Amino acid sequence: MADWLTAYGPLWVVIVGAPHAVVLSGISGNLADPASVVVHILNPWDTRVAFDNDPVTFTPPNQGYADWLSFEEFAEAFGEMAAADYGNWRVLHLPASAAQTQALSSAGMRLAPPPAAIRALALEQTSTPGETREAITPSRIVGTRMSVLRGGAGACRWTLDQLEGRKTPATAAVVGSAAAAQVRIVLDDWPAIDGAATPLPVALDFSADNGSVGDIRIAAGTPSNLAYGIEVTARIDDADDVRGVAALLVTLDYRFSGLAQGNPEARIALRLLGDGRYERINSWVAQPAGAAVAA
Repeated sequence: MADWLTAYGPLWVVIVGAPHAVVLSGISGNLADPASVVVHILNPWDTRVAFDNDPVTFTPPNQGYADWLSFEEFAEAFGEMAAADYGNWRVLHLPASAAQTQALSSAGMRLAPPPAAIRALALEQTSTPGETREAITPSRIVGTRMSVLRGGAGACRWTLDQLEGRKTPATAAVVGSAAAAQVRIVLDDWPAIDGAATPLPVALDFSADNGSVGDIRIAAGTPSNLAYGIEVTARIDDADDVRGVAALLVTLDYRFSGLAQGNPEARIALRLLGDGRYERINSWVAQPAGAAVAA
């Protein structure tokens, strides 16, 4: 099945004489471990909704569904289609030369251009509560405690460092205000395939107080409903002071999965400053053959 998706793109599975086809549009996970595999299904008939026996008007109306299912759920829901006495079923697909997940053209995959770099802009003052964490020992930042948050939803996975405590500058800070700042960075615009949403939005909160910086909380948002997934890794590292204020680096690596044309990789590098400002640099670090960054 994974080989077919790679070669042909989405698969239309139809029972001859049946009223509709089920589309298998993506697969993600370790194919050697079925328990870790998820598949993306587009079904015009939502088998999860019960309805009455009226042959004309179904109550409630059936809207179909598009969702990621574990391989176990997929096999349980559709495995009977492979039975010898079930019916004459067929798998339909596009020609191999035209099978592309995001566009049907010879231009290949088009990657959304990275946003312009951000240089020390002030942000709104907001914060979010903490989450359950697994300790990282020793901490990479002296005088703080670090942990890692792991999670997943659908075809998206994340491993996000967290930091409790603040790093102070090596020398006395020279800042315009001693007031503490709670800063939020919402990463929901990139990386993305051109024309699509970013698969997994991420929010980062940090504190700045008279030149010190820390209390970093990184959280994954709700994955977008796409036929592919992404793995996000966020790492917190120490950095040299910047003009008398402390600084920390946060590197977010994004690895796409489930794309028939190949899976690109992207990086967002953030430098958080002790005066409440931050810098952001975005880049594609790996591109499939034939992929191009949109202008």
